[in-house]
Amino acid sequence: MQGVEDGATFFSTMERQVIVLHILNSLRAAQNEAVEGTSFREGQAIIPKFESEGVIHGILPLHDYKKLEHLRATWVQTFFRYQPIEAIQEYFGSKIAIYFAWLGHYTTALTVPAVIGLIFWVRQHPPPLPHRRSLPPTLS
Repeated sequence: MQGVEDGATFFSTMERQVIVLHILNSLRAAQNEAVEGTSFREGQAIIPKFESEGVIHGILPLHDYKKLEHLRATWVQTFFRYQPIEAIQEYFGSKIAIYFAWLGHYTTALTVPAVIGLIFWVRQHPPPLPHRRSLPPTLS
């Protein structure tokens, strides 16, 4: 198995986020515990209770700016190159990577019909001819 020796590469970014979210959602209150004016029953999940009380509005992962900058350089700022699907999958997860792979394929597949449609449109709507200045009838 690849990356087992290095703790930083053993789990992907997405897998680490899922693990942390699972740990946060599995936090349970002790007996007679109260935080920020919210009291809990013993064994009640803390994070969902805080969300329902409005203490927490959402749980969002922090970005790894080194990896994000690498994605920006290899993906966002390069328009006519292939997308780094493996790097997208590593950072955002499989669902997001599949979405962008499909979007890239779909955009490429629509290029030919778009060019053909543009050609037909230009042929049906030619640009107007420049106006000729007509001479008065006495001079012609």
